[in-house]
Amino acid sequence: MGTEAIELLAGEDKPVILEIDQPVDEISRRRQAFYKRAGFATNSHAHVHPLYCPENPGHALVVMARPHPLTKGEYAAFAAYLSDVVMKDCPKP
Repeated sequence: MGTEAIELLAGEDKPVILEIDQPVDEISRRRQAFYKRAGFATNSHAHVHPLYCPENPGHALVVMARPHPLTKGEYAAFAAYLSDVVMKDCPKP
């Protein structure tokens, strides 16, 4: 089912960007391997998800993208969209 969903997204002919947990245990390593098999590339950009509320610490995530790794500019645009649009109503620390 997950593969079918990814293929539907890929059919839109737009980049697909995911944030996943750091691959530190068996489950998270298997998750990353699944996305790699589905054509996602791991990005080297250091990424901390914006805070949902000021009292919770941010957490580092891995950014994966398809069909290619994000350039520095593409990553900057993604990070700005995440912070300024997706998370805009969350309180800032």
